[in-house]
Amino acid sequence: MHTRRHLLALGPLALLAGCAAPWPRGVDDAPSASAAARLRESAHAHGAQALSGLHDINLAFDGEWGAGIQRIQP
Repeated sequence: MHTRRHLLALGPLALLAGCAAPWPRGVDDAPSASAAARLRESAHAHGAQALSGLHDINLAFDGEWGAGIQRIQP
C-alpha cells in the first residue's frame, strides 16, 4: 500500500523535472556564414522583396468589439 502511494506521489514530480532542465547551451555564439545564408534564403522564399517595397502599413477592423475589450479601451 505504501509503495503505491509513493509511486502516485512521484508521478507529478517527474512532470515537474522537465521544468528544472537548464537551457541548452549553444555551440558558438558567433554568427556564421551558413546561418546568414540560410536566413537570406528563408527571407527570399517568404517575400522579403515585397516587404522592402512597403513604406506604410495600415490595419483596420470593422465590427463589434467584445465585452472584454470595452473594459480596456472604452
